[in-house]
Amino acid sequence: MPVVIESSAGGSVQASDAAQRFAEVAAAKICEVLVSGKRSFKLMPYRHCSAEYLGFDWQDEADNGVVMTFTVGTTRPDLPAKVHPGGTDVWVSDYTDALLLVRLIAERVNANSVGQI
Repeated sequence: MPVVIESSAGGSVQASDAAQRFAEVAAAKICEVLVSGKRSFKLMPYRHCSAEYLGFDWQDEADNGVVMTFTVGTTRPDLPAKVHPGGTDVWVSDYTDALLLVRLIAERVNANSVGQI
């Protein structure tokens, strides 16, 4: 399966240009929408109809939100060009790509954020 981020057990991470662009776009949208106090995110892995997903939901203290759903296990990854606050679908090959994209986004938002699994 094609991957969007190469990584090794030694901690080396090489994100594709598409992964870098998606992380920048997603982080920019989160910072644009979530402007009231502390930002937080939750990760929620789940299964539905034999498919696996990773919910990645951000909100601020005023309950503004940005929601992304990673569909895991596709043979054709799709990183959207835009992120919509009400929900954005992201298609990735495996959970490694999903979690590393989450990491790239969270690192870019970083300031004043709290994550929860």
